[in-house]
Amino acid sequence: MPEMFPMVEGVQRPSKSTFECLMNRCHRAQLTVIGVSGLPNADVAGNILLGELKYRLSMRLCPTADPKVMAKNLTAILTKDPPYNAKVELNILGSMGGWNSPSISPKVL
Repeated sequence: MPEMFPMVEGVQRPSKSTFECLMNRCHRAQLTVIGVSGLPNADVAGNILLGELKYRLSMRLCPTADPKVMAKNLTAILTKDPPYNAKVELNILGSMGGWNSPSISPKVL
């Protein structure tokens, strides 16, 4: 199964258990940065303060989590006590629940 999820040579997986890696990839909550604006190109970037940065995040929820509650919690976490009194705004563009398999009868197994 690890060959289904290739990694760069030398990088270690978070667990030696294929099951745990599969759960991390498909079932557990994940926060991903999917876009950033306001950063200079790495070839010309310098050690300066930037006036404004915008991030687009995607959060995959556990299948049983309530997306509205999670959106409220994420907003509270990301806007609480920003460093240097920075202004933090959050716009939730959408939220939906995940798919959750019904319990499987022992007869099926």
